[in-house]
Amino acid sequence: MEAGLSPLEAITIATKNAALLMNAGDEWGTLAPGRAANLILIAGRPDKNISETRQIEMVIQAGKILDREKLKFDVRRDGGFRAAAPVSATK
Repeated sequence: MEAGLSPLEAITIATKNAALLMNAGDEWGTLAPGRAANLILIAGRPDKNISETRQIEMVIQAGKILDREKLKFDVRRDGGFRAAAPVSATK
């Protein structure tokens, strides 16, 4: 509770509240029929101990299980974020 939030409150802010903020509460943010099937399955109880969010067992995106080895960051494959070139104003 370093930030004054319980682990469950932090998870809710990062999921449900984030979807609501993005006006996408009907699409993602909670588990419900018809919503995006993007999940991470955790070994543990992150609602009780937030550090257990690091114990990822499975990642599911659009209803398909992803290969976790391919998700690991590899500096040789990932060029990183590149900001778009600024758009010049025309006169």
